[in-house]
Amino acid sequence: MSSSCPAYLSDAKTLIDVIEFRRRHNPDKIYFTLYHEEKSVTFAELGRQVDQYAWNFRQRGLKKGDRMVIMLPTCKEFFFAFFGAQRIGVIPAPIFPNSPPPRVAGIVKDSGAAAIFGTTWMFGETIKAAIEDVPGIQVIDVAEMESVEIPEGYDFGDVELDGDHLAFLQYTSGSTGASKGVMLSHKNLLTNVRAIVERVQLSPDDVGVSWLPLYHDMGLIGFVMSTLYCAVRLILLPPDLRNIRTWLEAVTRYKGNFIAAPDFGFRLCNRNIDDTEGLDLSSVRAAYSGAEPIRAATIRAFQQKFNVGNIFVPAYGLAETSVCATAMYINRDIIEDENGFICVGPP
Repeated sequence: MSSSCPAYLSDAKTLIDVIEFRRRHNPDKIYFTLYHEEKSVTFAELGRQVDQYAWNFRQRGLKKGDRMVIMLPTCKEFFFAFFGAQRIGVIPAPIFPNSPPPRVAGIVKDSGAAAIFGTTWMFGETIKAAIEDVPGIQVIDVAEMESVEIPEGYDFGDVELDGDHLAFLQYTSGSTGASKGVMLSHKNLLTNVRAIVERVQLSPDDVGVSWLPLYHDMGLIGFVMSTLYCAVRLILLPPDLRNIRTWLEAVTRYKGNFIAAPDFGFRLCNRNIDDTEGLDLSSVRAAYSGAEPIRAATIRAFQQKFNVGNIFVPAYGLAETSVCATAMYINRDIIEDENGFICVGPP
């Protein structure tokens, strides 16, 4: 394992183990910043809120093994709810928050969800329509999470989790049929995260800048979990950016080292950013590209337009492998086939 992948976390069995380590050893370090809101959350605050949410979920009768659908945009509450559920062994199932009622209903039924968590003022009508024929399911609103304060010193010691416990249900896009829930254990996720960290050589000194959605594996596992593991600061932008230049402005402002996008994200930069004045990507040393065929023309145009070197890490993944099935190592020359597509490396 590379030296950038912390040896002292090699014994972590669950994502909750990682959070506990970070809140003890890096309490004051900023974990993530919401770019448009200028709001930051430290590892200490993450741990406190995860416990607060876990306690509130428990007070509502949720228990180890229950499933909970999460419908939230990119926001701090997503982190608290997702990891708060895991804290007590509840299995979260994050989905696109603007999903139509039939898709939500299908996932609720398929997962056997005991609850839906979200913002009812934003998605209330969708949730109401989706659960009309699902008796007994709870609807929990973000606004309720501070209603019951966790007792001081409460440590959830009665919740036993290990690497084989389900961490979350990752639903496929459903582009070729009904969405399917992939059951991912903590061991699945940490194994994949460690591989990503090794390929990209992440370290606590890095800064990641992402506009990838949190309900999608590339954003959730590839960015949220890998940066958590290595205590990388994460700068988050909303996935519905009106101007792709905002992403690169954030990279410039925070001197981002780690970025990622499907090929179309880099193509948007090539096509839609006419004036590169004020943009400085010299800090970027790793640019993950995946989720669709990767074009050599896209990479070369981006390198030339934004004056970056050999930063691309081509990758291929699918939900059934957590996120990353194979990827090139950082600082390797790209390999192009006769059709202009890029090799994504060894498994």
